[in-house]
Amino acid sequence: MIQDRPRQPPGRAVAAPEGPPYRRLAVRKLTPIIGAEIEGVDLSIPPDSETLAEIERAFAENLVIFFRDQRLTPAQHIAFGRLFGELHIHPAAPSEPGHPGLMIIAADETSSRANGEGWHTGCVLRSRAVDGQPVVPA
Repeated sequence: MIQDRPRQPPGRAVAAPEGPPYRRLAVRKLTPIIGAEIEGVDLSIPPDSETLAEIERAFAENLVIFFRDQRLTPAQHIAFGRLFGELHIHPAAPSEPGHPGLMIIAADETSSRANGEGWHTGCVLRSRAVDGQPVVPA
């Protein structure tokens, strides 16, 4: 599971070296250092163990991963997040009604601030940092 990988000192996140080609999904790097978009997987269906292992590997290699155009119910989104461990309930951020593990990241022309603009979801003041956080744009 993702949360079992060794912790890096703050400010020193290092991606894992790239492995062999992926067999179950497509991973498109967004920058040479961090971030990738994953294609070829429908997150509304629980992934099999090989697909999940490749998603975990893509996260380790890229540190941030994106799944575009997914149509998930809140329950499906939470189920996917729980595949990686216990979900963190953020103490101050808004969440999906009835689903405290699903943080809302939203802003529009009437917003006085944008969630994520001056902070991130990791809750660095916790005794143990959050390894990953599923978020859904509104």
